[in-house]
Amino acid sequence: MPSRRLCAAAFAALAIAGCGGDGQSKADFIAAADKICLERDTSAANLSAVGSEADLGRLSGELAAIYDKAITDLEAVSLPGGDARAGAVKYVRATAGLRTAVDGMREASQRFAAAARTQQASALRSAGEQLQGRVNTVQALGDIADEAARDYGMRTCGQTSRPLPVS
Repeated sequence: MPSRRLCAAAFAALAIAGCGGDGQSKADFIAAADKICLERDTSAANLSAVGSEADLGRLSGELAAIYDKAITDLEAVSLPGGDARAGAVKYVRATAGLRTAVDGMREASQRFAAAARTQQASALRSAGEQLQGRVNTVQALGDIADEAARDYGMRTCGQTSRPLPVS
């Protein structure tokens, strides 16, 4: 019987520890999120310049992948507890809200790249308009996430307004 109580107590302790309790501190969350934003921004800045329509389609897809990775990485960051939690949740939700728009940008970039290969003017124009619309949507939703980051006190995320390099 005592071994059962010991096992039950150990299991309870592990369950409580595994649930995260109060989470990490606000400063730790900011540091982790800012690191993700810095990696995203550095990767985006390192994309090669657009030299052709085919480049634009390819680079737009690469940029969508960069943003998708940042969203996934941010969603994996442990949230702070207590009073610091609400602002972190607001920022993560705003950033996660970019996922559908980023997916749309990736799809539009593929259509644009396909149209660029055919060089059919009407298809290229239509795909370009669609891609520009998707990029604009990502930028608008990104502005909302940036505002949440600034409100929360981030040092990198949301601190500079950088247009996407494919607009």
